[in-house]
Amino acid sequence: MIDLSTEKVLDELFTMNFSIDQDLGVYNLTPRLRRYLGDLEDGQNLFDVFKLHRPSEVNSFKGLRRIGSSLVLLLSKSGGHGLRGQLLPLSGVEGYRFVGVPWLAWVNANNVESNLDQGDFPKIDSQMDQQVYISTQKSMVDDLEELNRRLIAAQSDSIEENRVRSDFFAVMSHEMRTPLNGVISALSLLEDGDQNDKEKLTTLAKNSADNLMTVINYALDYSKVESGQMPLECTNFRLDDLVGYATDVVVSRAKLKSIEIQTTIDADVPLHLKGDFKKLRQILINLLANGIKFTEKGSVKLKVGVVDADCFDDGLNVCFSIEDTGCGIREQDIGNIFEPFWSKRSSSAEASTGLGLNICQHLIALLGGTISVQSSLGYGSRFKLEVPLLLGEARESDVVSKEMGELPRAFKGRVMLVDDNQTNLLLGKMILEKLGLLVLTASTGEESVEISEHLNFDLVLMDISMPGISGIEAAQLINLRKDPPPVVAVTAHAGSELTNQYLSQGFKGYLKKPLDRNELIRELALWLEHAGENALPVVEPSNKPQFDARTIVVLVEQIGEENFERCRAMFLEETKERMACLFAAWVRRDLVALTREAHTMSSSVASFGGDDLAWRLRKIEAASRANHIPEVISYMKDIEAASNLMIEDVKAYSSS
Repeated sequence: MIDLSTEKVLDELFTMNFSIDQDLGVYNLTPRLRRYLGDLEDGQNLFDVFKLHRPSEVNSFKGLRRIGSSLVLLLSKSGGHGLRGQLLPLSGVEGYRFVGVPWLAWVNANNVESNLDQGDFPKIDSQMDQQVYISTQKSMVDDLEELNRRLIAAQSDSIEENRVRSDFFAVMSHEMRTPLNGVISALSLLEDGDQNDKEKLTTLAKNSADNLMTVINYALDYSKVESGQMPLECTNFRLDDLVGYATDVVVSRAKLKSIEIQTTIDADVPLHLKGDFKKLRQILINLLANGIKFTEKGSVKLKVGVVDADCFDDGLNVCFSIEDTGCGIREQDIGNIFEPFWSKRSSSAEASTGLGLNICQHLIALLGGTISVQSSLGYGSRFKLEVPLLLGEARESDVVSKEMGELPRAFKGRVMLVDDNQTNLLLGKMILEKLGLLVLTASTGEESVEISEHLNFDLVLMDISMPGISGIEAAQLINLRKDPPPVVAVTAHAGSELTNQYLSQGFKGYLKKPLDRNELIRELALWLEHAGENALPVVEPSNKPQFDARTIVVLVEQIGEENFERCRAMFLEETKERMACLFAAWVRRDLVALTREAHTMSSSVASFGGDDLAWRLRKIEAASRANHIPEVISYMKDIEAASNLMIEDVKAYSSS
């Protein structure tokens, strides 16, 4: 405790002193400190004047008590000034006296211009410097210990990350080799074996390939989940479509084991919902496949019900329950089943990465839902997930909606298939030839450009990633020809975010690797003439004029010549952009967007006399709303040509 007489002595020994009351008010500054800080009124809050650099965690009067005799380092809030010293309790009142000197080391280290002179430092400053040196040494030791602690923690995290990475590659290596072995063995036996075993070996190869694809998909999904690269895609969908698509994927596996798949949708669940259809479908497929994998006899049941119909405006909580009669899960294992790479092996040779349930858990969390499990060893398991979904619109179709009507199964024309992988070329050529097409192949971008200079094609299917000239460069060179064939990208990197990029680079569409036969047929139907049965619907002939100049004459009379010129320029630019969006929607198979784009374009096109194009767009809009894919294709086939003709007519129009 210091009294007034002691305070006077301290003020002679130290140059930068002030008092602090219990309200943290600063007063009774020494003259040199007042000159040092400038005009400072008594009573200002300590923490408004100074930043407590050390100890940094103090922010109250109570905290000052805990400082004791420790070194105090202060930085002025106005900048450029630092103090070092101690807090001494005042006698008879609640408060402290700070006694200190300028913090010269901080001033020098920060290149601060100060007005310090020799008189600002007391004669005993060397002794205080020694105290500061000792305190600094202790502080450095503390800092080094903290840094060492952080390094040890970081090393531990790194070791754990490496262990998880090693586990991942070990599991992937094993799970990929197993089905790949099945494919290679079956194909070898097919080459050398009896024709009577052909069907059995073909089935074995296909099932092994399906298992391999499952493993790869799990690995890719897991990497996306871990990196946070799985955005939500909210669309309208039918609940029966969701259930139907999920069960269709796994029904063949169930039949092989004579397992029955039963589905029930409660009557109070709305048919039309809105949410992320693709992620919901993937979750259900994973859980159904899991149930089938660990069930040797009996059934797997999928039931859909409502948890709370009034949980939030315009939506409800939907419960999906997947129950199997399989081997069940031991009670001590239930806490582990959602961990990555954990798996309870079944007796079958099916793929088991231990990632499926972990991916489900992440996806459900992304959707704002929950998942739980109940299991009885030897009797089966029941997984229950609750997901908040919005009420959907009955008329809108989703990209994954089932097609109404049959697409063609045979085509006429010459197609060039370009890929640097000989296996892909061989398989792709066989698929296309089975569809009735004449197929020529090219192994490089350079070769494809050279062939296209000498031969005419009705369609080019172009791999994106190739050495030398890439697929993108090759497509752009082919498009320089007069009347070039449509070029469709074939890539393993396809996705909704890449659609506009591919279209802007000269492609008319894209297909994902590995080629899906139905997707391939949809794309071929858009560009090629059909042959044989299941032909596309006959397009209703348009009796509308390609261009009606009278519409523009009326428009000019209404808005004037100058305004018309501005509107025409805007219309031409917007029509090109809208047409690109229309094709992008088709490439994504997004019928909702296709409906919207066709509707928007039809009205503006009609305003500029494009009666024929407007009529075609309305046909596309109606077919998209009705989810009639064959009819959409029929009208999409000529829409680009009709649009180009209409644009040229509007450009050429002159009122003079």
